[in-house]
Amino acid sequence: MSFNPAIHDRQSIRLTQYDYSQPGSYFITICTQERDCFFGDVFDNEMHLNTSGVTINKDWCELSNNFCSISMDSFIIMPNHLHGIININYEGGKSINHIIRYFKAISTYHYSQGVNQLNWKPYSGRLWQRNYYEHIIRNEKSLNEIRQYILDNPIEWHLDKHNPNNF
Repeated sequence: MSFNPAIHDRQSIRLTQYDYSQPGSYFITICTQERDCFFGDVFDNEMHLNTSGVTINKDWCELSNNFCSISMDSFIIMPNHLHGIININYEGGKSINHIIRYFKAISTYHYSQGVNQLNWKPYSGRLWQRNYYEHIIRNEKSLNEIRQYILDNPIEWHLDKHNPNNF
């Protein structure tokens, strides 16, 4: 099938001239395909991870072990998405795109093992949406606001655009 702009309207949200491997802090949001809830539930204004959520949490935390140029900052795994801050600490490392691709691959692999061996909720087609949202954090004020947003995410779940009850 050839490209039809009336049907295929996805455009990259990345800055075309920006080097996403340069040092800096990046706010990342990754959503599950169809925004299906796989990773636990929010109740009493707190996120309670199920076994698959604990696995996704572990995969996210271990990114800094696999990419020596990064460190992990605030993050939260929600029922159908995650928000996190990745710091690229020095030049010469992998790009945010490469890091997120790796995370999606390893977490999908681990989730698939859980589906096959532990009867986790199966997904259809893909675990994660094709793309992800990123925001380049440019100053300390923005960094602190994003950290607070991440911290407040379970409290705001009832209003969250990612909450299936709000579609």
